[in-house]
Amino acid sequence: MGTFVETRTSTWRRRTLAVAAVAAIASAASCAQNERDLFFGAGEIADGGSSGSFATPDAATPEPSDEASTPLALCVSSECPAPYATCPSFTGLPRYKCSINLLTDRENCGSCGNSCAVQAPSSVRLECVEGECTALCPMGRLNCNGVIDDGCETDPLTDAKNCGGCGLACAPGVECIEGACGCPPGQVACNGKCVDLTSDDANCGACGFACAANPPDAGTPPDHMFYGCGNGTCRTLKCQAGWGDCNDDLSDGCEVSLTAKDANGFNDPNNCGGCGIVCAPNEKCFVAFGQSAIKCQCPTGQTVCGAGTCANLQTDINNCGSCGYRCGGIPPYGQGLHATCERGRCGLACDDGKSDCNGNIEDGCETDLLRDPRNCGGCGVTCDVAAGQPCVNGVCVTQECQGGETK
Repeated sequence: MGTFVETRTSTWRRRTLAVAAVAAIASAASCAQNERDLFFGAGEIADGGSSGSFATPDAATPEPSDEASTPLALCVSSECPAPYATCPSFTGLPRYKCSINLLTDRENCGSCGNSCAVQAPSSVRLECVEGECTALCPMGRLNCNGVIDDGCETDPLTDAKNCGGCGLACAPGVECIEGACGCPPGQVACNGKCVDLTSDDANCGACGFACAANPPDAGTPPDHMFYGCGNGTCRTLKCQAGWGDCNDDLSDGCEVSLTAKDANGFNDPNNCGGCGIVCAPNEKCFVAFGQSAIKCQCPTGQTVCGAGTCANLQTDINNCGSCGYRCGGIPPYGQGLHATCERGRCGLACDDGKSDCNGNIEDGCETDLLRDPRNCGGCGVTCDVAAGQPCVNGVCVTQECQGGETK
């Protein structure tokens, strides 16, 4: 287990360290002599990065020369490490010391009592980001002027001064179209959209010239076809929406319906969303809930639960063991719990950072392992409560012992 908070300065990193072993926590009241046998260093982890770790030095290992790997004696600390603090509220002091993260807490952003909720106008929601109240804009809007009172005033899809992002200005006279300055080669701007005049049925040869309103004198088109735009004129036969010319024979028109459903509500598995798209034997062709396109669904490991849902019956809490069998929500007698589905059976589990340390399911997972100094990081792992040692992110707070200090 490493340090309990990422810092921006190496000085703080050296002076505010976390104990990661129960043995170290149990002896936290004194700086025992054997503490000098513990190294705090950066060990390799699976993804190639590093993680703080305690280790016992190998006798064959050369004496480290780097200051960061020098053995450190650690003593109990009663101070909150940055960016954590103990901030009162209208209900009084919090239950646990150092429980507020000033970088992310919306009611104590950057400092105790600095509430983002109070500062925000009714049209804007402010969140605490890196210790500053920041406007949380809806999709497609930005707060480019930094002023909270006028909310998220910028549309980056159309604003030529902020095209695609704040401060990204287009050249004079160039439109901002769908978040980009101007149109790509081969396209022109027509009524706020970039179109290809050689193939666009609504803008064929010129902006606003629609083939539907200007059909050619070419006779009636084959079944499920129409005359659309090709090479800038409205004389190219095209399939109507939802139909395909899958046999490449215009004499029978676009003969395959790509949207027709069978008696069970599934589409054609041999032309799934397009001609020649064939689903695997175990797959079905349909539009899944939350999607817009017809495609092959439910690969190996998933089960079709109605014409709209693919489910892993081993893990899906809404289809646990069988389609439609939903695991219950959090029971009314406990908090910090959530429903689970494992191997097709419903169960309950504690939320991250929570635990049922008293063994009484009626009050749920009552223990906060990230903040409780009597159960810090695990049930029964106790910090030095008498000395005021807080638990931060599941680790009892310590600091480098001062020169000659003993407790």
